[in-house]
Amino acid sequence: MRAKVLLLVVASLTAASADEIRITSSPVDNQVFQRTAEQTASISLSGAATGKKVNGKDVEARLLSANSNPVPGFDWSSIGKIQKLQWSGELKGIPVGGPYRLEVRLQGSDTTISTANLLVGDLWVLAGQSNMEGHGDLVDVQQPSPLVHTFDMADRWLVAEEPLHTLVNAVDPVHWPLNAQRVPERLTGQPLEDYVTNRKKGSGLGLPFAVEMVARTNVPVGLIPCAHGGTSMDQWSPGLKDREGESLYGSMYRRVQAAGGRVKGVLWYQGESDANPKAAPAFLPKFEAFVKAVRADFNQPQLPFYFVQIGRHIDKNNVSQ
Repeated sequence: MRAKVLLLVVASLTAASADEIRITSSPVDNQVFQRTAEQTASISLSGAATGKKVNGKDVEARLLSANSNPVPGFDWSSIGKIQKLQWSGELKGIPVGGPYRLEVRLQGSDTTISTANLLVGDLWVLAGQSNMEGHGDLVDVQQPSPLVHTFDMADRWLVAEEPLHTLVNAVDPVHWPLNAQRVPERLTGQPLEDYVTNRKKGSGLGLPFAVEMVARTNVPVGLIPCAHGGTSMDQWSPGLKDREGESLYGSMYRRVQAAGGRVKGVLWYQGESDANPKAAPAFLPKFEAFVKAVRADFNQPQLPFYFVQIGRHIDKNNVSQ
């Protein structure tokens, strides 16, 4: 018995002193990367290393296709050397497509660190109010596609499925519901499970759009849901950007940066909250200012915006309009 314990201690000490690497900054499972004009994307990684003789060794990476074969041109190769127990590297020129599996290892090691189900394609922001958030019944909804993922409101990359928007567990407080004390509160644990289980509405246009785009172009899609029902142009004001996650604009900007910083375009569906005699005349200049600010903040002067004219909206305040 004492011999077995001694062997375990020796094995533990040997493992602790072995050369190895860890990743501190890298993609995550299901992440979608915005393609460039050259129809490729790059993936940056960095990390640390342990071991007495690890400095100067290469960190290697490869990219596997869905059939587990190396993507042409992306078999094991060095992406950087370890210096002072730190390393960084970049995998460049990854072609549009996926899902890919990224594997990283220390030169000469049999141990790999992997990230799965990565896509290179187009990222689309979903913004506006209830019709974009999703107001349809969760019955006979659009089925998921393996080439459509979402950066959900809890900042997780997932295969996209209805409902795309779940405000109650969003990272940013601007989306949280009010509790019994009229204070914004994020749902977690059993209350969140109960909400998800009992939810009846939430389907919208985002997922059908993405699935149709994939069918027509064979280019993977990543969705960034940012909409919030009942919101006006004033609540989407770019002037509130500095409030970060406590404002709709600030939340949208933060989430785009967290998803990589560049997108293919914005889908906008909003206007019902401004369909009244006071707000309607000011809608166009506010919307134009919004588009201009987004393009400037995203550093994409020609960023496409797709929006539709809202169907006629009648209530007691605008019945004569």
